[in-house]
Amino acid sequence: MRELLKKTDAEYILNQMNFNSNMGKNILKKVKKGLSDKDIKFHLDLTSTFLNFFDKEEEIIETFKSAISHINDIENTLISLGHKKELDEIEMFEIKNFLYFSMKIQKNIPTNFKEIYFENPEDIFNILDPQKTKIHSFFIYDEYSEYLKSLRNIKKEYQKENKTENPEYVEIIKKEKEEEHKIKQKLTKELKNYKDILLDIFNKISLIDYLIAKLEIIKKYDLSKPIFSNCISIKGMFNPKVYDVHLKNNKRYQKIDFELDKKPVIITGSNMSGKTLSTKTVALISVLFKLGFYVPANKAELKYFDDIFYLSGELGSNEKGLSSYAGEIKFINEAFLEAKSGKNVLVILDEPARTTNPNEGTAIIEALIEELYSKNCFLLITTHYPHLKAKKAKKMRVKGLMKDRLEEINEKNINDYIDYSFIEDEKANVPEEAITIAEILGVDEGFIKTARKFLG
Repeated sequence: MRELLKKTDAEYILNQMNFNSNMGKNILKKVKKGLSDKDIKFHLDLTSTFLNFFDKEEEIIETFKSAISHINDIENTLISLGHKKELDEIEMFEIKNFLYFSMKIQKNIPTNFKEIYFENPEDIFNILDPQKTKIHSFFIYDEYSEYLKSLRNIKKEYQKENKTENPEYVEIIKKEKEEEHKIKQKLTKELKNYKDILLDIFNKISLIDYLIAKLEIIKKYDLSKPIFSNCISIKGMFNPKVYDVHLKNNKRYQKIDFELDKKPVIITGSNMSGKTLSTKTVALISVLFKLGFYVPANKAELKYFDDIFYLSGELGSNEKGLSSYAGEIKFINEAFLEAKSGKNVLVILDEPARTTNPNEGTAIIEALIEELYSKNCFLLITTHYPHLKAKKAKKMRVKGLMKDRLEEINEKNINDYIDYSFIEDEKANVPEEAITIAEILGVDEGFIKTARKFLG
C-alpha cells in the first residue's frame, strides 16, 4: 500500500495533514494500510458528522487544537495500568495533564456526537489533585498522608539547622521515600479502576486530532464524500498535486468526468493529451476511498475493491535486475493471479507493453482484456497502440488538441488548447497530433517537413 500511496500522489495529500499530536498521526499510520468496506463507511460517516458539527466552529476547533497539542502520547502508560503495581511521578503527571486538557475538550463536544463524546473526567482528575487547585502539575502532595506531612516537616527542620549529615536525617529521607511509594501504589490502584474510561477518552481525542487534520484538507481542496456503488462514476475529478502547480503558475486546470464498470475501458490519445494524469487520478481517488477519505472530485460513486493494481509509466525493477518490460509483465501477472483467485480487484495500466514491438504489445493488451474480463475485475488501460479489436472493451479517447484554433496556440499556452475530456470512439484510433505539437513547441522546421513526408 505504501508504494501505491506514492505512485498515485495520495502521499502528497496525506503529507499535508497537520496533526497537533502523535495521537492523530498514529491513526493515519493504521489507516494507510487500507480499510475494510465496513471501516470505510464508518470513517466517511464520521468525517461527515464532524463536518456538520464543526465546519463553521473555528473557535472550538482552535480550542481542540491547543488542548491536544499539550497532550503526550500516553497510550502505553494507560495500557500498563492493567498490570503495573506502581506508576512513577512522571507517569502520574502525564495522566493528570491528559485529564486536565481532556476536560477543556469535553465541554465543547455535543453529547449526541457519540463517536467522540465522553463524560467529564473531573472525578478521575481529582484523584491526582487533592489540593483542588485545578492545575495540571503533579507532586506527591502532603494531603495524601498526614504521616508524610510530618516527615517532611521534620526534614525541613534538619535542613534549616544544616544537619543533613545526621543519621537521623538520612532515616527520615528513607521513611519519606517509603511513604511516597505506598501513596503511588495506592493512587495506581485507584486509577486502575478507570483504565477503560481513560483509554476510551484517549482514543476519542486521538480521533478528534485526526478528524481536524482531515477537515482542513477537505476545506483546502473542496473534496467530496464518495458514495458506495457497484461501479465507478466520477464527475469533475482533479489531481491536487498538479492542480497546485497550475494554480501557482496561474494556469487553467480542466476537471474531467470518468466512468468504469465491469466492461473494460481502453483510453487512447496522443502525447500530452493527459492520459497518464487521468488514469493516475482515477487510481488516486480509488486509493483515497480505500482509506476512508473524501476525494478530489465534484461527485464520486465508487466501488470497494479488495486490492488495487496501478501500473504507472515509472514502474521499474532495477533493484531485482529486471528490465522495465520484465518488471511490467511480472506486475501484470501478479494482478492477473489476484483476480484469478476470486478477489475483487481494480487494475489500472498506463500504456502496458509500451517497450515491446506493436504486434506483440497489441496481443498482450488484447489478452489482458480477454482474460481479466472473465474475472471479478475492473480494468482500465491507456495505450498508444492503434487498431485494437478488443470487442469486450469500451473504447474511449481524449479529445485532444483544439485543431480549429491552431493559429492561437504557442509553446506557452498549449495546455490551454488541449481538451482533456473523454469521448467514446469505437475505432480507438490514436489522434495523429505528435508532429503538430512538435511544431507548436518550436522544433526545427526542416525536421518537421521531413517527418510529415514520412507520415504521408
